[in-house]
Amino acid sequence: MGSRYWPELRAERKRWGKWKLRNSYRPITRLTGNWSYRYTISKYWYGGPRHTYYNNLSGGEKSPVNISYGHMNNGYLKYANPTGQWSSSWYFTRPVDVYSYSFTGYFDPGNITLSR
Repeated sequence: MGSRYWPELRAERKRWGKWKLRNSYRPITRLTGNWSYRYTISKYWYGGPRHTYYNNLSGGEKSPVNISYGHMNNGYLKYANPTGQWSSSWYFTRPVDVYSYSFTGYFDPGNITLSR
């Protein structure tokens, strides 16, 4: 099984009526967030004992995240847990499900919060 999960901040500046990535525009200052995920494995593909696990895969930045970087331009991508490749002698019968999250991107000026 494989999974990729990441928050990404992007900053574009509007100039002459068009939005565009600009190296001289440096409004990104910080990212905070937390999230929860789950997946299920079963001894047999159909039926048999099943176990659901929460927040216990490795890879990427762990929840919660609090990253400060001063002023950055354009964008920032941070791979977060659960990101990686995993295998098991049991079957993954339910994929990784990030069922709740809240991220806040700090921009100068203003902030944006995404949550579920």
